[in-house]
Amino acid sequence: MPQFQRNIIITIDDNKFICRRCGKVFTSKHLVVTHILYECGKQSVFQCPLCPRKCKRNDVLQSHLKNIHRID
Repeated sequence: MPQFQRNIIITIDDNKFICRRCGKVFTSKHLVVTHILYECGKQSVFQCPLCPRKCKRNDVLQSHLKNIHRID
């Protein structure tokens, strides 16, 4: 595991991982690593063209468009 991950991730048990930066709890190491790399402390830069929603990741915006606005 890279050094930054060891310093930022708190492992409670096999299915509980906490981001040391913000305290969010995750059920897998993969999810907390994704959170650290792309979300934690980052600005929301992806603006929905149909509503005020902003997202930190493009894939989340695409899911929003599909699920909320029914755009594929």
